[in-house]
Amino acid sequence: MSGFGVNATGGCSTCVNTLCQLCSFGVNLCTKCIDTYGLNGGNCVHCTAINCADCTGNISGCVKCSDGFGFDATNACSACTNPLCLYCFASNIVCTGCITNYGWNSVMNSCSPCSTSCQTCDP
Repeated sequence: MSGFGVNATGGCSTCVNTLCQLCSFGVNLCTKCIDTYGLNGGNCVHCTAINCADCTGNISGCVKCSDGFGFDATNACSACTNPLCLYCFASNIVCTGCITNYGWNSVMNSCSPCSTSCQTCDP
């Protein structure tokens, strides 16, 4: 569960660091930070790169862009070129997942509307 880890008695407790998403090896040891933070020496540090979701191991850079953003030619996080694209992490021009009510259509290489009442689909 997010924000929890095993305490000294073997029970489940909240992570000591409130910026910690996972502390699976103990409540005092963060192993994954919340979005826009990265691990640096066991501490969660705010990422300096704009639109960066995770900068673990590269505090001044970025290893994962925020939703709706992907790496551009300069390795900065830029908006996905397709406005219906939610995930384009590896490259801002290559969509890998669509916003709610749209699904990835590999034949059309685009996000296509889902049928009525579906939040996600595979058109």
